[in-house]
Amino acid sequence: MPYPPALLDTLAGRPTILPNANAAHALRQAYSDRQRSSSIAAWQPPDVFSWDQFLESLWSEAIVNGSETRLLLSPAQEHALWLDVLALKPPPSALASPDALANLAGSAWSLVHAYEAHPRLRLTALSHDTRTFADWADLFRRECVRHQYLTRAELASALTEHLTHRTLTVPSELLLLGFLEHTPAAQRLLSALRDAGCVIDEQHLPQSNTAAHQIITPDETTELQAAAARARTLLEENPQSHIAVILPDTSEAPALDSVFRELLAPELELVTADTSSTPWEMPDAGPLSTQSLVATALDLLRLTTGPLELPKISALLLSPYLNSPEARLQAARFDTAVVRTTMLLRPEFELNTLHRLTQATPSAPSWIANIHTLLTPSPLEGQRTFADWAGLTRSILQTAGWPSSRTLNPLEQQAQEAFDAALDTISTLDFRGRRVPFTTFLTRLIRQCAEPFHPASTNAPIQVLSINAALAQSFDHLILLRSTDANYPAKERAHPLLSFALQADTDMPGAKPERAAERAQSTLRSLLQNSTSTTFTFARQTASGEQRFSPLLTSLASPQSLDPATPHSEPPIALEALQEPSLPPLPAAEVIGGARVLKLQAACGFQAFAAIRLRSEEPRSITAGFDALESGNFLHKTMERFWRAVKTQKNLRNMSHDERLQLLTDCINLSIPARLIADTDWERSYLSLQKDRLRRVLNTWLTKELDRSPFTVLDSEKPAQIPIGPLSLSVRIDRIDQLEDGGFVFVDYKTGYSVDPRQWDGDRPDDPQLPLYSLLMQPEELKGLAFARIRAGEEMKWTGMQSEENILPIPRGSVTDIDSAIEEWRSILTTLATDFAAGAATVNPKDVNLNCTHCVERLICRINPEAFLAPSADEATDEGAQ
Repeated sequence: MPYPPALLDTLAGRPTILPNANAAHALRQAYSDRQRSSSIAAWQPPDVFSWDQFLESLWSEAIVNGSETRLLLSPAQEHALWLDVLALKPPPSALASPDALANLAGSAWSLVHAYEAHPRLRLTALSHDTRTFADWADLFRRECVRHQYLTRAELASALTEHLTHRTLTVPSELLLLGFLEHTPAAQRLLSALRDAGCVIDEQHLPQSNTAAHQIITPDETTELQAAAARARTLLEENPQSHIAVILPDTSEAPALDSVFRELLAPELELVTADTSSTPWEMPDAGPLSTQSLVATALDLLRLTTGPLELPKISALLLSPYLNSPEARLQAARFDTAVVRTTMLLRPEFELNTLHRLTQATPSAPSWIANIHTLLTPSPLEGQRTFADWAGLTRSILQTAGWPSSRTLNPLEQQAQEAFDAALDTISTLDFRGRRVPFTTFLTRLIRQCAEPFHPASTNAPIQVLSINAALAQSFDHLILLRSTDANYPAKERAHPLLSFALQADTDMPGAKPERAAERAQSTLRSLLQNSTSTTFTFARQTASGEQRFSPLLTSLASPQSLDPATPHSEPPIALEALQEPSLPPLPAAEVIGGARVLKLQAACGFQAFAAIRLRSEEPRSITAGFDALESGNFLHKTMERFWRAVKTQKNLRNMSHDERLQLLTDCINLSIPARLIADTDWERSYLSLQKDRLRRVLNTWLTKELDRSPFTVLDSEKPAQIPIGPLSLSVRIDRIDQLEDGGFVFVDYKTGYSVDPRQWDGDRPDDPQLPLYSLLMQPEELKGLAFARIRAGEEMKWTGMQSEENILPIPRGSVTDIDSAIEEWRSILTTLATDFAAGAATVNPKDVNLNCTHCVERLICRINPEAFLAPSADEATDEGAQ
């Protein structure tokens, strides 16, 4: 429903005021579209303002004509002043942060002045909270008077005073369009304008006969999809339509954006796609800090003041705003090969630590060294003005290359401009004439960037808005999401810092339920009547339980049921399409991966193909402290050094307890990974605990080594090349023991729970590592295969198989014809190797629960594991017969 031509014709030469900035922009755009459609080459923009913009224009006139000298505080300055007041009179006990309390006090101050309740504030302050706020308000007012500050909440009253004293020139006429009600302060200002000779015409947008429909979905996700499909259908019927999508909770905007991207513009789902121009628009694009360009800048500044979490370090290294397109690949390699392989006792990096890593890596991103040089020795120490810190911040970002040399898209350019404006805003906090440390400056900057980001409108056909932002606008179609009684009418709450009696007497929002119902009904009626059609959507079931359509909406619109449109989706991939892939042969017999190649092939052919041949595995994530892999490697290195020094069981038996502990201590200290970072006292203490634990566990384990028959450790961590079928696999054997009779035992250290010789059984063994090692032996040479299960407690033991009793302290049932087992393993492992080399990449997991649950290759194979759990027709018949 476009704006009526008669309304647009009256805009020229008459100032027009609307309730909010979105409505003012929409009306200005409609006026420009009408002039353009009339083939007018140039025109004077209409004087269309939001209410706040109108008040600021009057204040600017008062400043220019010299009738006003007070400083009108910006929201950031007012917040800073409230923080100072709270510091002068802190609350006795506060569960909220100072920032949250300052916000709460600021909102109470705005209400008190909007409803002209400040004369009664102290009189009605009878509770602890209301007396506390009254004290804060007195301090705040005295500071404002003393320094000649004026808050925006007092602006209407200040302008009324100027009009009363005839120190302002007023327009001859004003058009107020789309206002549902005025606060007492606004009413008094309008009366003063009329008394000064201004003719004020108040109008509402022309009403239309709204056709209403209702779409019911089973859940909230389907509701978003149905809303997107409905918007697409309306646009297909008329590409010139103006559609408003109303969200009662704008925090759901990212989820709706994702659905829109999938159903309305799937081409924008590409990572490299420019998303600055879409057929939908979200004027409230969330906090500025959520824009990736700004998030990069803030994280970079955080890194200069202290440690930064590892995921954010990786995000900086991969950011297109710090690296040129040519350097991003090197930065990714540095992240994967250096940063993510560095052992951390805390999951975070400091700038100095990161710089130390770059010194040993010539291809590391240059911005790290550049920033480190800029901040050496310590320009961030001491106290400066906010403006000085803003200048240094710009220098840091410029030194880092932010926001890169590439051309930014329109949305990124606006985010950069908004961030620059945030720095300028923070610089105005010098109005208090104080110097602060950099951490205080950064805290204020982060808070400023938490404010909503309002990119310039692209005049997209679909506007995603809150109810208040949609008021006083005209649309062809309205889609009202989450139309349940929990959202409509919207809940109003009384302010906790103001007396309830004061709020009720002045008719503040939330004080009277009947007035809240009237306001909600009036708001929704105006919204619905400004659109030619309305579609309500709601989900029957949410995480909170079963939902009910809003009775208020039913009374206003009486919607007719409408079947949801079926979203477009890709057809599912047929299982048969992946069962017989045709793959090229291996280029060479040598395959990286060792025994793991056969383990993966036994688990699932496609998993082996994707992980080994496509190398599609995700980079290993670093956790705080020693994870299972790092603990195991630490133990392996220690045992390797220990047995290279001791060599035989006899030497071990002849060592005293103190000698054994001393040698273990030395081996442990030498086995600490060079890439382990332990710079702080906490980290050094943690490492000391880990070494003490490992020493106790290994000292206990060595008594198990004395329970065996005599042996000599022939080699530890021995590399070997094992030919198997068409493959040649590189392996590293944990330990090879030689017995007194000349036979050999392979020992594999294990620290986990899953240790069982039965993992060697079957045509698809779960752990073929030791069976693969056994192929190196000649007949009758191998006397045993053993897991050395080195864990604290009763689980510490030997397990495996042996050719005769008493070679290892394991149960009698472990005696096996090892030579026969080797031949069987040779056949099984050769088959697996041949299948892998031939490209047998069938999706056929051996155990769905074991092989598929945590398999990252499911992103590629796209097979639902439940398909393998469904019983066949024969099985179903058999079960039914029983």
